Amino acid sequence: MHLPPLTSQSLISLVSNNKRPVRRPLPSESFDLNLRHLRTIVTPEWERPSGTLIHGLTLWGAIEDQPIGISWEWALIANVPFLVVANLMTVTTNLRLVSPNGDQLSTSDLIPYVNRIIRNTSWQDEVALAAGITITDIN
Repeated sequence: MHLPPLTSQSLISLVSNNKRPVRRPLPSESFDLNLRHLRTIVTPEWERPSGTLIHGLTLWGAIEDQPIGISWEWALIANVPFLVVANLMTVTTNLRLVSPNGDQLSTSDLIPYVNRIIRNTSWQDEVALAAGITITDIN
């Protein structure tokens, strides 16, 4: 299958519009999508949610037989010395996991797998780089 070049803008469109969902069986414990960092956006200070020192969105993607993308909001919260996923319920992806009997997982059932996908990336390093901070700055 020939796919057009994957750009961060095309993946943002794909992920946010969910026009081409990618169905995958439930993963094993060693589940890894080989995602790569595509873009991190730092929210301007005047648009940041209350209580956050730094806030933004990060986008990761992969191409196997179909492009997969996942994006989530992140934050550095006052009095918390590390970067956090702002809200797992607002993660956007075109990935759809299906149970062994072929049923698509609900959003709430998908959350533990999304959490595992995010943990398998080096997102905190990439976000810190984009935000111009070092891990020692926030510890």
